[in-house]
Amino acid sequence: MLLRQSLVLCLAATGFAVCVAGSALAEPPTARQTPPAAGPAFEANLLWPVFPGGMSELKLLLPVLGSDRQGFSGDLIAGIHTDFAWRLVREADAGNVAFVGLKLGYRQFFAAGWHAELALNAGHRHQRNNPYDGETLHAFAGRLWGMAGYQWQASDTFYLNLRGGGGLHLFRTDRYSSKEKTFAPAGDVNLGFSF
Repeated sequence: MLLRQSLVLCLAATGFAVCVAGSALAEPPTARQTPPAAGPAFEANLLWPVFPGGMSELKLLLPVLGSDRQGFSGDLIAGIHTDFAWRLVREADAGNVAFVGLKLGYRQFFAAGWHAELALNAGHRHQRNNPYDGETLHAFAGRLWGMAGYQWQASDTFYLNLRGGGGLHLFRTDRYSSKEKTFAPAGDVNLGFSF
């Protein structure tokens, strides 16, 4: 049931991104024919703090390839990921889980705002009242996230980024590592600020 709900959320976010992208591509060209040069950007996840709740992600993007996020270019990603979620993300009997870690990755733009991203979230995982023996667990954990989507440039400064994808469990250092969910589907909406 939980996996089915997560997949529906992921597909809905991806579908929304495709609709937004289609409408953006159908708009007539503006008077400015040259897009702004890509500089550093700051990005915050708008969806996860609200739904499923308890999760947040803040990212700094540094351009390393090309100078236009609407064309072929790439950004290095560095950020912070926190996960205190309980709705839809974990079963009701999973205990209290908290994760705080760093995000490091790369985002590749292809054309007209379409992009793909690969990033590693690695950090401290704390689980109180775990369902296996009721004890508190501390671990270093990592998950590799692959996301793809569309970035809509609202102005020279602000943009919305809509993506779908999923995370692959890489490691967890406590004695119940084998119980970790191998694949976690996801969708997100990010607000970005270029400076």
